Amino acid sequence: YVPAYKKMNLDPKKITQINGRYRQQDGLIKIYASGNRLYKKNLGTDPIEIFKVSDSTYIGNDNQLIMFKPNSKNGQLDLQLMNPDKGNIDFTCERMKETEKLPFEFLENGEFEKALTAYQAIKKSDSKDRSITEENLNQVGYNLLTSGKGKLAQDLFKINTILYPFSSNAYDSYAEACMKNNNLDLAIENYKLSLKLNSKNTNAVKMLEELQKKKGT
Repeated sequence: YVPAYKKMNLDPKKITQINGRYRQQDGLIKIYASGNRLYKKNLGTDPIEIFKVSDSTYIGNDNQLIMFKPNSKNGQLDLQLMNPDKGNIDFTCERMKETEKLPFEFLENGEFEKALTAYQAIKKSDSKDRSITEENLNQVGYNLLTSGKGKLAQDLFKINTILYPFSSNAYDSYAEACMKNNNLDLAIENYKLSLKLNSKNTNAVKMLEELQKKKGT
């Protein structure tokens, strides 16, 4: 059963109020207007148009219900991700300051060194922060890779190897992204590093054989 929602007209004043960036665990959600349309964009994904269905509730083409509620502490609006089946709140995302930037935003802007510095700062202050765990960065990297954002994925995997220089898996993932971006020499180099750290990495052995055939060596 999919509930039916009636699309309501957008109020320019309301758009101004909700327009902004909202922190979502280790990511963020950006709400912005383009012309007379309203969009939601998660880090590393393409924007999704959202539609007003009540005074404070919106829904996107992904069927994700979102609400905007005042934060009792700072008076600003929080973005709440709603569970349509249970009618409760899955996550509350606080609005970020204009001057705040997450490390991944630097990466999206092509500012690799700034992104690396920001990730390193988080790791230094809180090594258990989910946004900089090896597993999370690896998963985000593969999400980017499968969605056609190969260069961005490669940069993120590279950061993962710098943050976790003794991880065979980090180098293996970085090598895969390099290979898919046709950076064959870099792929070979990193598969070898992965294999050096883990001699039982059969995937690295297999991929090295394939890459050497492609290069005719």
